[in-house]
Amino acid sequence: EGQLQLARDHGFGRLIFVTLNRGHAFPTPTAAEGGGAAAQQAVQDELSPMVSQLAPPGMRLTGAGAAKMPFLAVDDGIGSRDVRARARSALSGPMVVEDVGDVRSGDRARRLVFLSNRGAVQSEAKLVP
Repeated sequence: EGQLQLARDHGFGRLIFVTLNRGHAFPTPTAAEGGGAAAQQAVQDELSPMVSQLAPPGMRLTGAGAAKMPFLAVDDGIGSRDVRARARSALSGPMVVEDVGDVRSGDRARRLVFLSNRGAVQSEAKLVP
C-alpha cells in the first residue's frame, strides 16, 4: 500500500523497489571519494542495465534527448552490514544478527532480523566503542 502511494505521490506509472541483499558488497568510499553518494552511484550503475530493460516501449534511453531513469534512495548512504550469526527458530524461521553502520554518523548498531519479514527489524541496540 505504501509503495503504491509513493508511486502516486511522485507521478510514476511504473516503480521498481530494490532491497540490497545481505551478501551484496559495495566498496565503501572515503569522504574524499564522495562517501555515501559514491556508493549509491555504484548501486545505480549496477542496476541501470536491468532497469532499462523494463522501460516502457518507445522510451529512448540513449542518445540526444534520452530519458533519464530517476532513482530514489531511502537513505543517502548505503552503509555497511556484517552478518554476525545466522539461526533458525521453529516458531519464527530463519533469522540473522547483523552489525550495521551509518555512513553519515559512523554509528554502529546490532540488529536481530527475522528473514520471513526482511523489512522489519525485530530489535536494535547501538554499539558503543
